[in-house]
Amino acid sequence: MLNFGKRFSNFCFLDNHNYDFDKSYECIAGFGITASVSSNDGKNPKDIDKFKKENQDWIFGHLSYDLKNEMEDLSSQNEDHIGFENFFFFVPQILVILSFNKVTIAVDEKEDAGEILKQIYCALTNETLFTKPVLKSRISKGKYLETVDKLQQHILRGDCYEICFCQEFFAEETQFDPVNVFQKLSATSPNPFSAFYRSGEKYLMCASPERF
Repeated sequence: MLNFGKRFSNFCFLDNHNYDFDKSYECIAGFGITASVSSNDGKNPKDIDKFKKENQDWIFGHLSYDLKNEMEDLSSQNEDHIGFENFFFFVPQILVILSFNKVTIAVDEKEDAGEILKQIYCALTNETLFTKPVLKSRISKGKYLETVDKLQQHILRGDCYEICFCQEFFAEETQFDPVNVFQKLSATSPNPFSAFYRSGEKYLMCASPERF
């Protein structure tokens, strides 16, 4: 399905990797767009509810971290080097659901479900040029340890009881196939909340044991 999805500028692939917990679906994927709502179109978070009411259907998308600044009076700003929209949701043109031994394909009136299934089966992996990325950190080791010490002091004073301190690692001028990298990530770390998400030329890959 991931190779089939390469032809679409927007798609979302969610996979639980057969984890044994109460579930209705093994895998869900949405390809293409029939309707969407985006912060880049001048919409605000209230428009998301309106979009949901107007489209009583499967909806995929994301909320970015910095959307918090529109919903609460918060002054924190984070430098964004990727540029995902603050929010973006879409109704897919093609929906594929794997549930145990059953495959369900829902399409709009322009598509044929049987033909889509054939195309998915025929979508072969195309190996592309891969450049091993040189990862860099946005925070120096010294600054990181200094920050950890300050956070520990906050905890000792009782200012907070739990902190999730994260930093960004990045690579520039590298070349690889996002689908191929996600497949390798899934093979290395198969987790129940795995996801591959494409929005235009931006990609998100997730191999998480937690529901975010």
